[in-house]
Amino acid sequence: MARVCSFRYDLVFLCEDDFEYQETWDRSGPVNRMIFQKQIRADLNIRKIPFISLAGTLEQRISRVGETLARFNKWNREIA
Repeated sequence: MARVCSFRYDLVFLCEDDFEYQETWDRSGPVNRMIFQKQIRADLNIRKIPFISLAGTLEQRISRVGETLARFNKWNREIA
């Protein structure tokens, strides 16, 4: 199922773990957070799903997404 879903999206953005977040039972503490982030990155790499990493403030992330989408050409899947 995950393999089928990997072809659904034109772009994948991965938020880095350099910002504050609401801790939950399944991802509390910096160690669990780091492990969770590594698992996500590893899964994307194993499935050969290209992704764009987003770091910095919320405003910086939003700006990077906007710039990326402005350059994205869906039909030939290239980002200038």
